[in-house]
Amino acid sequence: WSQTDFYQNNIFKAKDIGEGLFISSRSVSGSMKKLITEGFVNKIGTDPVAYEISQKGIDKDLSNIWHI
Repeated sequence: WSQTDFYQNNIFKAKDIGEGLFISSRSVSGSMKKLITEGFVNKIGTDPVAYEISQKGIDKDLSNIWHI
């Protein structure tokens, strides 16, 4: 997979997620386990480990979590 393939297909490596959030890829992988268990994210590939949002994750209504 090329970097372009990852972004065009909404597939992200733990390293890229970590760099974007300023946390380690190991922390990303640990956090993703819960999202995978709940069905919001799919783990794809092993080298490199990558994640994609599932249809359940896409359909999740997050509009009520921001209280400004």
